[in-house]
Amino acid sequence: MIEAVAIAWYTPAAWRQLQDVAGADTLCTYGEFTRKTEAILCGFRAEGIAAEKVTIDVGHMSAWCKHHRYPIGAASSRSAYGGALAVHGGKLFDIENTPFDDGGFVSRRQ
Repeated sequence: MIEAVAIAWYTPAAWRQLQDVAGADTLCTYGEFTRKTEAILCGFRAEGIAAEKVTIDVGHMSAWCKHHRYPIGAASSRSAYGGALAVHGGKLFDIENTPFDDGGFVSRRQ
């Protein structure tokens, strides 16, 4: 049973930064993002699951994706970063000295 979840959250400035590094064509608008994310949070909470926003540092995420050879334009890569961030309690962590294994679920650049 799921007791709690963390959902990626971007500030308006971070969303613009994400568009720059991931490619604006890979993303919905910020308004669509906030509406979808708020609906997801409400859905979890309605089921009795504690759900909270975790603000994403796009610079850290971009560096992490690059270090681990994930294409930042792919939502699955950003999800993998979210998983790594969750392991560290939502706090930024040392990219260079923190191994990460996604079990081969996320496609990496070759």
